[in-house]
Amino acid sequence: MLELKKPNKRVVIGMTTVLEQERSDISISYGGKTISNFIPKSMNLKVLDIEPYTPTFTNIEERLKEALEHPVGMDMSFNDFIKEHYKEGKDVIFIIDDYSRPNRHTKILLPLMEKFAKEAGVKEEDMKILVAAGTHRATTDKELENKALGPELYAKWKDKIYMHNSKDPETNVDTGYKTKRGTPVIVDKRAIEASVIIPLGDFEYHYFAGIAGGPKQIVPGIAGEETVRQNHPRMFDYELGFKPECRLGNIKGNPVMEDIREIVAYLKENHLNIFAVEVIEHNKEIVWLEAGDILTLHDMSAEPLKKLREIEVDKPADLVIVDAGPNVGVNLYQSGKAIHAGWNAVRKDGKGTILVIAQCPDGVGSKGFEESMKSVVGKDYDEALRYIIDHYCSVDTFVIGNQKPVDLFRILKTVKGVYILSDMDPNELETVYRLKNIKKSPDQDPQEALREFLEQYHQENPNATVYFLGDASYLVRPK
Repeated sequence: MLELKKPNKRVVIGMTTVLEQERSDISISYGGKTISNFIPKSMNLKVLDIEPYTPTFTNIEERLKEALEHPVGMDMSFNDFIKEHYKEGKDVIFIIDDYSRPNRHTKILLPLMEKFAKEAGVKEEDMKILVAAGTHRATTDKELENKALGPELYAKWKDKIYMHNSKDPETNVDTGYKTKRGTPVIVDKRAIEASVIIPLGDFEYHYFAGIAGGPKQIVPGIAGEETVRQNHPRMFDYELGFKPECRLGNIKGNPVMEDIREIVAYLKENHLNIFAVEVIEHNKEIVWLEAGDILTLHDMSAEPLKKLREIEVDKPADLVIVDAGPNVGVNLYQSGKAIHAGWNAVRKDGKGTILVIAQCPDGVGSKGFEESMKSVVGKDYDEALRYIIDHYCSVDTFVIGNQKPVDLFRILKTVKGVYILSDMDPNELETVYRLKNIKKSPDQDPQEALREFLEQYHQENPNATVYFLGDASYLVRPK
């Protein structure tokens, strides 16, 4: 029996929720250690969080069973879907996220779905896992064991795991179809050859695709590199960096997501028997769970995500502190999501400051990001932005990572500075990535570095409005 925990007590101020806690209780995790006592006592700081949310269920297994019996956007139950499409000896594949995602939901859903699949008639030996790596590096065995699945599930599944490789011509199939925007549809052949694929996803806001999860587990999750390379450049705009429709929470009129959804619609009609299970998490707990048609679920997610991810505040901050956490903060590339989250909350008149807490143990994390940023060292922000769009962001030149500099430069153009608490080399961060590491040396204690930075900022800006954002997935909307 998997039960939900009760939400922590909070004080609600308008649409903003402030944690009912002392400043000394504000803590973050950095390098496996907890850091606290770094906020100056007299600093005008608000901790931003979402209002308490009570789900309509408490038992996840019972809710999942109900969702499988009454899926949305489909005319048959999970059992009937399996009976119609499953062929003994052909894979039934669970699609899971890679190392860059928390995968809390995976550890909960996978054993339950294995149980329900067996009850529906699927042989254990036919059940496989396909890791939706997109264009990321492969998830290591250690990461699968300690992060994505956990030791117990990894021991059970380790010999039945496929790792998607977007670059491998041997494991990807070109379907011959192109979207109306011209994107070729290339997908992992193991998914195409399977009887059924079951994405186990969690919906989340995405900084240019609008809403991640669902269709994004297919593209870029298990898509070929050329598919992704031609899809993603549809976000760019010379003046704004990204097209206005390519923003957090928006999927309508979003050229990147509309292209992805067209691909998924084609695949499910012609090649893939998809039965999706999707969740939304809040405070590390599953609070929304549905199953059925992957596109219908994606549409449904917009309303609950708005309630669970958007925070309205009276005014933008002078300084916003964003805790990237161990997943978003795994590398500099992923940490761009935390920078973006801070940008939404801070002043954009050249006077706002963003501080991101991101250890980045994996370094930069993206060759495309690294190469494109190095190509514009010494150029001013406007020149750098135009150069990257021209040379790295066309359908002929784009690789994953090249979108991150565009987002970064449009942010840098509008704020006073972006600071980071990281183990990365301070000179590299400042010279190549235009970020200032608040650690004076690699050996400096991170708590000391945080305290010194904030105390100095407070002395120079005693009346500043400061926000603390402990979740980089939140969208802060100043009035």
